[in-house]
Amino acid sequence: MEGAPATTSGARERRGSLWQSFLAARRYEIGAAGLWLVLAAVLAGLTSQVADWYVMTDELLYERLALSIAHLHSPLPHVHGELIGNCNQLYPLLLGPLFRGNPVPPRLHDPHVLNGFVIRSTAVPAFLLRRRVTQIVRSSYVAPA
Repeated sequence: MEGAPATTSGARERRGSLWQSFLAARRYEIGAAGLWLVLAAVLAGLTSQVADWYVMTDELLYERLALSIAHLHSPLPHVHGELIGNCNQLYPLLLGPLFRGNPVPPRLHDPHVLNGFVIRSTAVPAFLLRRRVTQIVRSSYVAPA
């Protein structure tokens, strides 16, 4: 019985050192993810101030496609009940769950917030590309910013 606590604390120490080595090896990637979250939160704060979409046919189409996904539970693009040929279904698939359950006007705020995070997700490939090209990790934080 006396050996059991020592074994447990040894396992904890190994797990702790593994976690620390993982964090040390990935500190730049964690920094890039943190930068993305901060920039996305700032942009989401700005885009959440938008009150309505005004004659933007693309956004209205994406809204209709997202409503179709939410109501029909199908990723096939429908507008007013008609199946349409549409190649870009990823964005409506992201918006679909936001339009589930409630009427449209109160739900227009949620896509604006999501857009901040989706648009700023370009920070990750920009960081990785600059790091790979320049081989200077610290300057790679400038590209996403």
